[in-house]
Amino acid sequence: VALVVLAIMLVSSAIALSPLLHRFEDYFVNGIKYPDDLNLFIGTIKKQSIQLILAAYYGRMKKTTLSWSRSNQMISDMFSHDPDYEDFTKPVHKLHFYGNDGVCLFKYFVGKEDPQKAFVWGILMMNFTCFVFISVSYILIGVISRSSISSTAGPGNNEMIRRSRRMNQRIALIILTDFCCWIPFIILCALHSFEVLDATPWYSFVSMLILPINSVINPFLYDKALTTMVSVLAHYPRKISVSAVQSMTVIIETTIDYGSRLTHHPSASEEVDEYEGT
Repeated sequence: VALVVLAIMLVSSAIALSPLLHRFEDYFVNGIKYPDDLNLFIGTIKKQSIQLILAAYYGRMKKTTLSWSRSNQMISDMFSHDPDYEDFTKPVHKLHFYGNDGVCLFKYFVGKEDPQKAFVWGILMMNFTCFVFISVSYILIGVISRSSISSTAGPGNNEMIRRSRRMNQRIALIILTDFCCWIPFIILCALHSFEVLDATPWYSFVSMLILPINSVINPFLYDKALTTMVSVLAHYPRKISVSAVQSMTVIIETTIDYGSRLTHHPSASEEVDEYEGT
């Protein structure tokens, strides 16, 4: 088990870090910002736009996609340089895979021209495969458990049936949270990829609120201690409210009794002194 967990951690780390490696920048860098002095390259420009400018400057070019390093070298060759000064055509900023949104998130929304579309769709299909595998496994566990309990006879069978029912409800919730977490998101990614709609404005909301649903709810579904604690906390305010009402009832009854004694006795001041003395 430890080796499996270690392997999963290594694979996950490799997937997360590979977009940051320099040797893969042609797949994961979506644009480059050059110095403002280069009027031909204003803003953060995609590779396709840079190639059009280079083709217009150098003349006819082969229909091949230039690497970022080759594009930068050709841009540098467009200008004369003083060897005593630093090259003023060096890129200022690269738009990396994790920097496509205001928050640094995995880029799931890819278009037809994005070089990392195969990588992203590979991750999405892996998530979908995991969802199907987990769902089928949980359903089989529930079916086998129910079949086993149904064939068992004895005085404790009713308790086993109740436990099986609770387990099946928990399994249904786990599958439901997994479904709500990934399936609508994968559909949205597909609609964006095929340019049916532009889902870019929704990316922060979906990534920060929808995708974490599974991770937030799972502890409550798997851990019985958390479920017990929530149940206790749910009944605790009720106990407080009951005791508070009882206390208020005692205070009101004491006040009414005190007021009636002041009203019905002729010597109110003596009664007050006697009451306070007691």
